[in-house]
Amino acid sequence: MKKLNILMISLLSVLIAFACESKDNKAKKETIKNVEISKISVKDQWIRFSPPSIKTTAGYLSIYNHGTVTDTLISAKSDIAEFVELHNMTFENGIMRMKKVDGIDIPVNSSVQLKPGGHHLMFINLKKEIKENDKVKIILTFKNTGTYITTAEVKKSNVPFHKHDHSHGSNVHSKEEHLGKSKDPSHSTEGK
Repeated sequence: MKKLNILMISLLSVLIAFACESKDNKAKKETIKNVEISKISVKDQWIRFSPPSIKTTAGYLSIYNHGTVTDTLISAKSDIAEFVELHNMTFENGIMRMKKVDGIDIPVNSSVQLKPGGHHLMFINLKKEIKENDKVKIILTFKNTGTYITTAEVKKSNVPFHKHDHSHGSNVHSKEEHLGKSKDPSHSTEGK
């Protein structure tokens, strides 16, 4: 009887170990599947040099999707700014407008350029002075890929800042907000 109990306990242990291993393998396969579906790479990343008196700047890069499904850039952050927003420039009625966007789609086997005059990262309320040639860590978050960490170099640009309207729908920024001097919490993206 004692041998039968030991045999039953041993058999039960093997079954539990097999079940746990099977569950771990399923999780690993799911992770591998997601990585295979969404293969994002980033190139040509840079941040526009901004004088110390200006508390905002823009970041640019090219995002490549080598996967089998469209992915979407949904957010970005960096330790140089209070927050980073995804923006797009449009030309409407003779005025260049900058609007916050919720995401930027990266189609399958394609690339999207975040560049001056188009989609870009907007670094708002810079926490420290940035200098030409500084290296800045940017954390990008994609809907499928998840977190992607990259580094961008601060560069001076030959492309001038545009004279444009910073309206985000009916919410127009003041000059102080554009310069990053506003402490107005309504301008924050937290909780949005």
